[in-house]
Amino acid sequence: MENKGYNNLKPFKKGDDPRRNITGLNKGSVSIKKAVIKELVKCPDGQDKHTYLDLMVKKVIIQVIKKGDIAALRLIWNYVDGMPQQDHNIGGEFIVKWLSDNNKNNEGTNYTIQAKTEPDGDTSLSETF
Repeated sequence: MENKGYNNLKPFKKGDDPRRNITGLNKGSVSIKKAVIKELVKCPDGQDKHTYLDLMVKKVIIQVIKKGDIAALRLIWNYVDGMPQQDHNIGGEFIVKWLSDNNKNNEGTNYTIQAKTEPDGDTSLSETF
């Protein structure tokens, strides 16, 4: 077998190996999200209490309220509190009827199956043959 110059390749060590890339990012890659967050948490010159993020949130909320933009206000609330929980009660009843002509003496026999689901989740089943 021909040696192609791969003598320096060695398997990773178990546990911590400095050659292993555990972050999954390429070397020198930049995250825009991290850069924006880094700038937003800084305080403007002359202000010790408020960050750029605080000022931006105030400005956006004031603009939304002044414009009366209900959709934007609802979006902000959904991001802050999350969407309201919706209760899904599946209830109702269904009836299945079919005719059987297996009985030669009668023209047909009715079979009825009724199932009813209550709002509390209980299901009742009744059969008629």
